[in-house]
Amino acid sequence: MDPRVTALLLDMGGTLWPDSWPAAELHSPMRASNLEAAFPGRGETLERTLTSLLTEQTRREAEAGIHRQDVPEVIRSALLEHGLEPGEEIVRRVMRAMAVSPLGVVELFPGVVELLQEAAGCGLRRVLVSNTGWRGAREYAEDLAQVGIADLLDGIVASPDVGHKKPHRAMFEAALQIAGCRPEECVMVGNSEIKDVRPAREMGMRTILLAIERPAPPDSRADAVARSLSEVGDVLRSWGALC
Repeated sequence: MDPRVTALLLDMGGTLWPDSWPAAELHSPMRASNLEAAFPGRGETLERTLTSLLTEQTRREAEAGIHRQDVPEVIRSALLEHGLEPGEEIVRRVMRAMAVSPLGVVELFPGVVELLQEAAGCGLRRVLVSNTGWRGAREYAEDLAQVGIADLLDGIVASPDVGHKKPHRAMFEAALQIAGCRPEECVMVGNSEIKDVRPAREMGMRTILLAIERPAPPDSRADAVARSLSEVGDVLRSWGALC
């Protein structure tokens, strides 16, 4: 008999809200404006440098199979390139300036609130596990409070805080620590075969691939495939995970 499910781990982009939206076109001017307030005359050029360095770091680490994400390192490098002192407080200010919110551009998918409420009512721990560029758990919590689901989550794991991106197991280990359970007691719900399904399965979790924005690959290793969050609930009920 399978162990009782006690925790639900959830990806964000493509799972709880859209993954496909014009971030660069919309966010670059906002980030540049934020940086301009802190560093007059340097906002646009500093934003371009930061974006370029983070993109290059992500590409390099992914190619090496490491998936490390050291945002403070990127910020310090950019500040030095622009002749600025990379002190700890300045690094924090830059990260905050770059962490603009997607709210107003994206909305939660239908069924998010209902799924989280049902999971909470059945005693499941609920942890968000998300790759982001600049946004840590603090920024995510602010977003989720605005859309009314912050209180429906027990914790948030964001890649800038962890220092790695999924599929690195550090992301899932951080989520398990918050959930307070073993991998076999968890269900991972996400839209990526590579970043969500396979690493979670390798750790012993059950997995649901959510195919809202794009179809599931024919060779998916997920335990189940859902086309909506309502279907995710159906799968969880069929496994006895929801009461």
